[in-house]
Amino acid sequence: MRVLEEWNGFAYESVGTAPDLRSAQVWAAEPHADRVAEDE
Repeated sequence: MRVLEEWNGFAYESVGTAPDLRSAQVWAAEPHADRVAEDE
């Protein structure tokens, strides 16, 4: 199992889990609306 984390501007926070490394890599490669909007 892999923990999925996102940076909130101050620290990493857990946002879920993935059953294996491949699933975690696919999740990390997907665009997430909240990630894109912060830098604009």
